[in-house]
Amino acid sequence: MIATAATRAGQRAGPSAAIAAQEPGSRKALNDRTIFKDLTYTPPPRWDLIDIKNYRSMMIQTTVGCRFRCDFCDIIQFNGGFTRPKTVASVRDELAALYALGHRGGIFTVDDNFVGNPDAIQVILQEMIEFQRQHDYPFSFYTQASLDLGSEKLAHLLPLMKQAGFEQVFLGIENPDPAALKGMNKKQNVKVDIAQTVATIQAAGIEVMAGFIFGSDEDTPATARAIASFAEATAIPTAMTGMLTPIPHTPLAERLRSEGRLMEAEFSGNNTDDEVQFIPRHMSVEEMRDGYYQILEQLFSPGAMYRRAAALLERLRPHIFRGRNLKKSDVRAALRSLWRQGVVRSSRGDYARLLWRAANLDLARRREATRALLAVERGDMVALATLVDRARDAIIRAQPSTSLSEIADWAAGIAMRIEQGTPTAEDVQALRRWTREFWIRQRAVHRFPGAYVVKAFDLAIKGLHYETVMSGIVHRAHHGQPL
Repeated sequence: MIATAATRAGQRAGPSAAIAAQEPGSRKALNDRTIFKDLTYTPPPRWDLIDIKNYRSMMIQTTVGCRFRCDFCDIIQFNGGFTRPKTVASVRDELAALYALGHRGGIFTVDDNFVGNPDAIQVILQEMIEFQRQHDYPFSFYTQASLDLGSEKLAHLLPLMKQAGFEQVFLGIENPDPAALKGMNKKQNVKVDIAQTVATIQAAGIEVMAGFIFGSDEDTPATARAIASFAEATAIPTAMTGMLTPIPHTPLAERLRSEGRLMEAEFSGNNTDDEVQFIPRHMSVEEMRDGYYQILEQLFSPGAMYRRAAALLERLRPHIFRGRNLKKSDVRAALRSLWRQGVVRSSRGDYARLLWRAANLDLARRREATRALLAVERGDMVALATLVDRARDAIIRAQPSTSLSEIADWAAGIAMRIEQGTPTAEDVQALRRWTREFWIRQRAVHRFPGAYVVKAFDLAIKGLHYETVMSGIVHRAHHGQPL
């Protein structure tokens, strides 16, 4: 009766109080819809109160909550153990508000798990696509999602993300070892081929960023090299790595407490310093700290990120669902990068090789598009089935007056007639027309400064930031200085 009364009192006070009324580490209330209520219309934030020109990227949120139960994560205790979407009207109005204020460029969709509610996010993506089409793709999106984005069940979402203009997605990979993932209750990662998932997303023209965690009960000192090597093998430049951190009130923290392994830390919850906050199972505290340093040195030593960035460029196939939204600040950043990274720093050789490779890839892809365009104009014989997806993408990008449902019906109908061997002369003409449009736009993607060069500069500048921060952590630790 006492617990029930406390829970009811918490519900009246709000979600935070209701969760606080539970036993530490408990997740019994995470699906309680009297606590985590459906979202109705939410008005856009007061973006007009800031000078939008001072921000390189803005943010929106389309859903809250996550259906997974990773034992180290506390987000679901704030936002719920299931995904609640905003209304389509809310998402549209937030995009319209940012557009009206003059923002062009990046938008971070800060959902806890962008694909946590596949049915809802499919509808939201269609709204985002329509907004982008009507405004000539003023935004490029990036987000965070679970690894089941690469599963067969969610395969239909990746093309929609591409068509909406997504260019980056952050995945919580955590560890390439299935045993470690099971120990974290990260079951969704065990069900997919992680390396193949990363490759599939990259092939769609979307960069994969990733989070890794070192220090699980299954980890040993050798795990450090395995994590860093996996990031290198899968061409993930932005590989954010931290030590396993027992965030208060999570199942992980309570389990470690019950086992007598939790070491109370002054800044408990910070996974970016080198303070080990619990007693590891298969290594000492010193070995865990040294393993963390090893990961940082392998991934962020001078030139290391440039080499991963170059490998990523080889895998990426930039898509046509992007605008050319370069700002003066981007040009200034590139010029500063050329001086600081291309002249001053010792890793300038790797930096130069990255930019050279990017420029050559843009040239190669532009020539490839030109050859394909000429082949279409000559009427060269090709398998018609190979043209349908490109033609559909071209219509989506170039003809906003035609609805997505009309385009889908057209593509499905023409694909069916091709399969049956009964395509009409009109079908063939339409396919050639829109395939030509596709290659014209694909060629424009690689016009100077092409998509690869822009991406190379972006990764190089981020690489300098990560190298500075991470090497600083290692340097201070080696010299006995506090972090």
